[in-house]
Amino acid sequence: MRWISLSAIFLVPFVILIVSMSMFFPFITGKNFAFRILVEIAFGSWIILALRDQTYRPKVSLVLKSLLIFVVIIGIADIFGYNPYKSFWSNFERMEGWIGLAHLFMYFIVAGTMLSTSNLWKRFLQTIVVVSLIEAIYGFVQLAGKITINQGGDRLDGTFGNATYLAVFMLGSVFITAFLLLRERWSKWMQGVYGVVMLIQLYVLYSTATRGAIVGLFAGALVFLALVAIFDRERIQLRKWSRIALVSLAVLIFAFVLMKNANFVQNSNTLSRIASISFSELKTRSMVWNMALKGFTERPILGYGQENFNFVFNKHYDPRMYAQEQWFDRTHNILFDWLVAGGILGLLSYLSILFAFIFSVWNDSESSLLKKIVNKFKTNTHIEHLSFSEKSLLIGFLAAYFVQNLFVFDNLGSYILFFTLLAYAHFLTARSMPGYLNRKMELNGNARQVVSVVVVLAVIFSLYFANIKPIMAGRALIGALSAREANSKMEYFKKAISYGTFADSEIREQLPQTAISVSKSGVDVSLKREFFELAKAELQKQIDQTGGKDARYLFFMGNFFYSYGYYDLADTYLSQALELSPLKQSILFQYGASLVERGKYEESFNVFKKAYGIYPTSGTPLDLYALAAIYMRKDDLVEQLLVPEYGTVLRRDDMFIEAYYKTKQYDKVIAIWKLKVEINPEDPKNYIGLGAAYLSDNQRQKAIEAIQQAIKLDSDFKETGEYYIREIRAGRNP
Repeated sequence: MRWISLSAIFLVPFVILIVSMSMFFPFITGKNFAFRILVEIAFGSWIILALRDQTYRPKVSLVLKSLLIFVVIIGIADIFGYNPYKSFWSNFERMEGWIGLAHLFMYFIVAGTMLSTSNLWKRFLQTIVVVSLIEAIYGFVQLAGKITINQGGDRLDGTFGNATYLAVFMLGSVFITAFLLLRERWSKWMQGVYGVVMLIQLYVLYSTATRGAIVGLFAGALVFLALVAIFDRERIQLRKWSRIALVSLAVLIFAFVLMKNANFVQNSNTLSRIASISFSELKTRSMVWNMALKGFTERPILGYGQENFNFVFNKHYDPRMYAQEQWFDRTHNILFDWLVAGGILGLLSYLSILFAFIFSVWNDSESSLLKKIVNKFKTNTHIEHLSFSEKSLLIGFLAAYFVQNLFVFDNLGSYILFFTLLAYAHFLTARSMPGYLNRKMELNGNARQVVSVVVVLAVIFSLYFANIKPIMAGRALIGALSAREANSKMEYFKKAISYGTFADSEIREQLPQTAISVSKSGVDVSLKREFFELAKAELQKQIDQTGGKDARYLFFMGNFFYSYGYYDLADTYLSQALELSPLKQSILFQYGASLVERGKYEESFNVFKKAYGIYPTSGTPLDLYALAAIYMRKDDLVEQLLVPEYGTVLRRDDMFIEAYYKTKQYDKVIAIWKLKVEINPEDPKNYIGLGAAYLSDNQRQKAIEAIQQAIKLDSDFKETGEYYIREIRAGRNP
């Protein structure tokens, strides 16, 4: 059991290298399922081992208590949150929720208990460093152009598929490597190796061009250097060099600020991104944070539960975010994330973990208060002495981790590093459980066998229902999306749904999009109907699961019905979505479009007017407002909106052509097609459109001439074009 548990723990860092292309969200799901499987095996083995040998029974520490309180409080918040099912299971895109948190807690328990010696901890931290090197090699191959950078551009993303995630992992790895370097007092060779590794990690971090992680690196370095430079009395030489480095770092930052507009800065992707940091850059984030605060005031004690920020975002949506992501599910700030998810209790319990980490690491502080608090939790079973500089470095890690998390959010890579160091802090200060608890774990042989069997069965149950089934559902979903034949797509979708897992939300989002695509293809009508009915039923189940409180799925259903021409039904769902998110332009646009299709021009005008009025801007909001004005024959308003922006009311856009046509403004339709012909005279479609416009205005001879020109440009159109000409000459409109 010991070797099974230890082997699983030592394999955990390698999960970040997994990219599962056969599953939905391949950079997320493969890693997380592998992590959960390893943790469940390690945890089950550890329980059986702890029942037989008290050496491996859990010990008590301030970190353990704070983390346990946090997990319990968030669990309660999830139960009483807006969508308990999603709070518990999360989805493929994030794979967090309470299940994710529980697995991290189990990982903490097993790592903090099984890694019971300094040597084991050294080997485990070295394992993380090895993984970071493998990740770095992968990044170098990306830089060489041999492996695709998945998010595009030249920002390295490694096996994470996301530059930010890779940056955070490298950030933590830098501090772990530096920690090992400081502890390597006897081998100059190993110190040199760690130094080279740090340079590699720093280069990869730099190549991600992730500003939050780089700012976090500087913050962590400043904290470490300041502590050592001011207070370290153990390593005088290191203290001296820290002072030099601290001054150099301050000068470097000051010089960079002065030269941020220099050519060498602006020509560098990373440096230019860092130089662009400003308060205005935080404008979008600040709008999201403001929404989070509004949500917090509504549920201040326990919040909304995990994975439920979207409810807050929709309700308090700021129209100024029109050009941004329309469905935020994170605040991009660790404090606001936990404030929304767990309320004030959740945030305070999270912060208590950070303070517990500091107390545990700083167990030789000269502060008598800290000394008294921490010494209560020190163990008598092992002594792990950290030098002042080593403690300072761990505090520096926490500072770096915390600062970068003010701008992004955690992922599995950062969670593994954070919980690893929490487990190490637990190891430093843990003491044995009270005797009465230890005695309660003493079981006779038969009882131990029964409990062991139950544990094995529980692990098997969890492996299958919580991991294998969702994995199979994910594979089936990929099969549905990649299949070419509509029949195959249908079978894969049915198979994916049949597993009944937390993958259902992803399946229900993809199914309507596929159904719409199939409806426009040449497949059998009965199959199109089957797709329609299945997509409608599954999307309705998703709406019901959220209690009809999620504007996102109501919007999806409204758009689904709109695509099929069921405008009455579309209006019903879109209006419900607007009740939940009254200022979101994307919903207003779709609702207004549905009203147009039903001929409710006055109502649609009011909708588009509202969408434009809440945040007047060019582009889609202005265009749709102008279109609504065209349908209402408000010519002065159309000119007032379009001329300052485009210099004309003749927009070369199919929506404007349709609007002018439906309002019988054929002169404008003709004028627009003439402009299109003038810009691209070699495109036969422009002449066909012009011919149709002339015909609508009863200019039959000009319509014939335009069609004849289209025939000259496209011989394949000759038969159809000549048919049109015969019909026009016969006085009919083909």
